[in-house]
Amino acid sequence: MPIIAKAMELGTEIANSGELKAFREAEAAVLANAEAYDLIRQYQNGQREIQEARAGGRVLSDEQQQDFQAMQEKLMANTVVKNYFESQQRFDQVIQTINQILQQAISGNSCSGSSGG
Repeated sequence: MPIIAKAMELGTEIANSGELKAFREAEAAVLANAEAYDLIRQYQNGQREIQEARAGGRVLSDEQQQDFQAMQEKLMANTVVKNYFESQQRFDQVIQTINQILQQAISGNSCSGSSGG
């Protein structure tokens, strides 16, 4: 089917994109750096606790909010972590743009998206 071939072609282009390569390199750097890895784990645990609290209808104390803010600042002060999150954001943006273009094409709306690399 021609549509499947086009999907494979798109997948190959995504796999070869600079954004995905940069993200994979940043991910490898995090895995190789114990401090960066631990910071991300702590941050994810903090996020999960906040989500659980909100889902349970609990309000975070000022101290909890300040602790999480401090954790975010410490996280982004680490250049390995910062690079990881920035590269993830750039790759996510590429995927979102592709999805928007696909949705526009499927719905019959004109596609005026920019080309990405």
